Amino acid sequence: MDADPAPVERAQAAAALGRLLALTGRPEEAIGLLERELGAAGPELAPPLLAELLSVAQVHPATRPRLRDRLHDLRTARFSAETPVGRRLLAMQGLERALACDPVGEALASTRAALAGGRLLAEETADSPTYQEAVNVLSHVGECEQAERLRDAAIVDAGARGSVFAYALSSAFRGIDRLRAGRLLGAEGDLRAGLELVREHYPPGVPLILTFLVEALAARGDLPAAREALAELGPRDDHPWPELWCSARGRLRLVEGDPAGAAEDLV
Repeated sequence: MDADPAPVERAQAAAALGRLLALTGRPEEAIGLLERELGAAGPELAPPLLAELLSVAQVHPATRPRLRDRLHDLRTARFSAETPVGRRLLAMQGLERALACDPVGEALASTRAALAGGRLLAEETADSPTYQEAVNVLSHVGECEQAERLRDAAIVDAGARGSVFAYALSSAFRGIDRLRAGRLLGAEGDLRAGLELVREHYPPGVPLILTFLVEALAARGDLPAAREALAELGPRDDHPWPELWCSARGRLRLVEGDPAGAAEDLV
């Protein structure tokens, strides 16, 4: 039996509001709302709410301890790739498997099932953190060429819909893909272009992109620019991804000829 219209509308509204709160820098409020609604939802209405809840933790890593058990369970859950919400949850599962250093094949299986030959992009659009994170998994495990092709598709989608936010995000992430593939000039260009737009349209994303810009500049040997970007990042404890901050400073120290300092950051 289908769910009643009123509960369906309530769940849809809660999911949309939760996403808005997360994207506007209010993740704790988003979690509180989504957990309340998830606790009251029946099995038919729970999956979209769960997807929004888990997305908060993947976009805002400071909230991960609060959702640790749910994220752990996500890695071994079974989802169908035949529904949009199933594909979204598979994308999140792929990321969690990659972050946990589960076997690469498991992370790729979830991610490729989620991408579904372009269906995830068509359903979520390039504005979706879920799509971007799915492509991040491919880049993270070394599938950089496929990641770049999917990022190109996201940029086309963003242009077709006139979404500056999606264009900025996709360009910046393509810069990270190119950095991992060793294409340093293309990486720097994408990261700088994305950074300028993200400053205006999604300020919470600035620290992440700036961190990878430090790495790109250090790898290219532009040490003054790399030091300037690192200084803009501020101290480690203020960074939402402290391990990435350490990676950026460690790589810079290595290029500067400070292996002991680099080891402190990278090991």
